[in-house]
Amino acid sequence: MRSALALLCLTGILTIAACTDAPLAPSLQTGISGTRLQADKVVQLVYTQEPEAQITRLPYHGGNITPAVTRMRARWPQLKPYLEEGAVGIGSRGLLSLREPKGGDAALPELLRHENTDRTALYVASRGDVGHGDDQRDNWTPTTELIFAEAWTAQAPEGWWVQDTYGKWQRKQTPAQAPAPQPAPILPSASQR
Repeated sequence: MRSALALLCLTGILTIAACTDAPLAPSLQTGISGTRLQADKVVQLVYTQEPEAQITRLPYHGGNITPAVTRMRARWPQLKPYLEEGAVGIGSRGLLSLREPKGGDAALPELLRHENTDRTALYVASRGDVGHGDDQRDNWTPTTELIFAEAWTAQAPEGWWVQDTYGKWQRKQTPAQAPAPQPAPILPSASQR
């Protein structure tokens, strides 16, 4: 009887303690919101070259994610000039594509192969970490690729080549400002015609 009463009291104390205003650790998100959060953070980490320690602050890290992101970050200084000059673009599935082959750089296709292998490993691992790794039909892969492609494109600077979902290449532009509305023309009245 005493142990039951002690257990009941302990449960009550823990319940009350759980209701305090203490800040909670950020919760992990799953599904699309988890994939978007992961994609935004990974792309920011690669593009900005933040300190290596920031990898452990990704919503999902470890496993196959940390080594893939580490290699991508190390490779980034080599890839960035190709994106800036337009020889390489961001494809609609979040992989890099050779847009304009340059005859003098035989190492570029190999560099892209390594990058896209790591991106694919990142997408597969991220898909699993947000709760879709055991999908039998693998339906989550296109969604993961699309979400990462959107993040790579959204955070890319103006002028880089990006591919839309229809396969059309275009230079990324900042959204054009809407032109100022023109005043309506003054039409002559019927008596003035």
